[in-house]
Amino acid sequence: MVAITVSPIVVAAVRNGLTGWEPTVDAATTAVRVRDVFSVHFPLIGMAALPSRTADSMFSFPGALELYALAVPVKLFGLVWGLQIGMAVINSAAAIAALWLLRRRLGEKAAIVAAVFLASLLWTAGSEILVDPMPLHMGIVPMFTLLIAVWAVADGDAPAVVVLAVVANYLFLGQLKFVLVVPLLVGFALVAWAVRNRNDRRNDAARWRTRWRGERRWRWGAAIITVLAWLPPLIDQFFVSGNLGNILRAGLSGKVDGLQASAAAPTVTGALGVMTSVTAVPPAWLPPNFVDPPFDALGGGTPFVVGLLGGLVLFGLLGWVAIGAARLGDRSLQTAVATGVVAWGAYLITALRNPHSAGFVAKYFYGVWSLAVFLWMIVVLGVIRTVPGILDWIRPRSRGLLAALSVMVLVVAGLAWPVADHRQVQLAPLNDVSHDVRTAVGSDFRDHGPVLVETDSLTRFFRPSVLLGLQDAETEFRVGGDYSVQQFGRRRSQPIHQDAVARLVLTVSEHPTEPGTRLVETFPLRSRVLAPDRFAEDTEKVRSWVDSIDSLKLDLGPVEASPIAAFWKLAIAQLSETALADGALIENPVFLSVFTIAQPMLHRRLLHVPDMSLRELERWANDMLATHTKMHLYEVPR
Repeated sequence: MVAITVSPIVVAAVRNGLTGWEPTVDAATTAVRVRDVFSVHFPLIGMAALPSRTADSMFSFPGALELYALAVPVKLFGLVWGLQIGMAVINSAAAIAALWLLRRRLGEKAAIVAAVFLASLLWTAGSEILVDPMPLHMGIVPMFTLLIAVWAVADGDAPAVVVLAVVANYLFLGQLKFVLVVPLLVGFALVAWAVRNRNDRRNDAARWRTRWRGERRWRWGAAIITVLAWLPPLIDQFFVSGNLGNILRAGLSGKVDGLQASAAAPTVTGALGVMTSVTAVPPAWLPPNFVDPPFDALGGGTPFVVGLLGGLVLFGLLGWVAIGAARLGDRSLQTAVATGVVAWGAYLITALRNPHSAGFVAKYFYGVWSLAVFLWMIVVLGVIRTVPGILDWIRPRSRGLLAALSVMVLVVAGLAWPVADHRQVQLAPLNDVSHDVRTAVGSDFRDHGPVLVETDSLTRFFRPSVLLGLQDAETEFRVGGDYSVQQFGRRRSQPIHQDAVARLVLTVSEHPTEPGTRLVETFPLRSRVLAPDRFAEDTEKVRSWVDSIDSLKLDLGPVEASPIAAFWKLAIAQLSETALADGALIENPVFLSVFTIAQPMLHRRLLHVPDMSLRELERWANDMLATHTKMHLYEVPR
């Protein structure tokens, strides 16, 4: 059952490795930093955090555990296979640890029930996300494992302390979205563990003392893991950039949430809508809701009354399970319910605090889907264990039921074997071009001196591919701007070192005119329009809309408060000046960038095209951009 459950992860890794998957956007940035582990640019902290753009000081995610975990497989198997194998091992190990801990709590039959739910989580996330190294996707399976580990530790399972230490540090250090959830859950687990040990000591001191001594290796293991995980961030704090202090100061200042002052400011009803729509309202955590998340703090989504009723039903069921467990003296099941309630509250606080500057963008709350799976798994296990007569009915039929559960695991896991990419923003059109950019740079700039890499707003997605190409060629690169320096390290700061012998300029519109400028290569964005008829139909809708208007009216409200307002204001200013004649607008890269960059982040329409939803506009804009845009790579001597 374990092998079947993790098979979608293995299948996805093998499929991507064989079909030429290429890291793009944040995954490519992660790949650059993974390679830095075995270099003079050793990363002490994680990826630069977008909210830092609006803070007084730049900061990054607290730690780089994911980079360290991926560094060895990348070194052994190369970039593509190494990233895929590394992510497959991380997520498979998390899944196996979760099922192992649950079997220790409730037995093998309960573990097989859990395998069904875990397989459904893998199906929901989609096979591509399960092996995607970008930090945004790193926590889906490990978050489920964290919940099981918290339950196990709170229930007194000593070996679970090591699992808790590994997964909690991995999540907390790797992404700011866990900055509240993980400490609250770990605190609950440790307090419950301490209370349990105190009671056991009072009841039988001699027996407790023997057990406590026997469990010390697990405590020491967890402590050593935590110290090692925190050593690089602490070195950075005291001797390099002071990143942890910058995070703390930014959080206390309130300047990291640029959208807080606008219409995106979180509300209690909005936060409750986030939580109930994913955990309580069918189809809850399943793929339809993952593809099109059923909440939007800026309006729309699941009606509050529907979410409230669903939440009451869910918590009513959890309460009923807790009461039934109390009557039977099943303290383990009671602890599981308490874990789910604490996690739900922690995510509610996260939604209210809005720790990520993009507002209630669904992808920053992926861990809620893991929580939903955990909660409903506890409900089902609670019904089996607490409803009078069910166990008596199950026991004579246990073989048949186990066979049925096994088939369910196989079916649900099998649903994730095909290409099931449920990402909100499809990155497939970037794959081939990213590979071409990396290959061209790697072959053209071998044994070259340090180069300064520059991109414009529409080619910034491909800058990490340029950097990967330079790493392939073993050529040093430099970057400018506070955010880029924070991302790739001060050793690569051009303003500091000023030793670049040339500029590499990747652009769709700007053409450097300096003497000696050389065009390295031109890259057309190959379109992967999955439904050409629908694309043509949507194009006609947009063209008809353009033909019907005299001027372009934009809703600037959300842009004014966004953390990268300068870019969007510039793009919109250029867009406002664009001629509307002859349908030129819809082929204008700036127009398209408003959808591909601004719209998915804001979840608010800046442009209103009749009879087209926001998601339809985003899909059309991606396809149109890929169809009409060409990038040019120039080398400009310094």
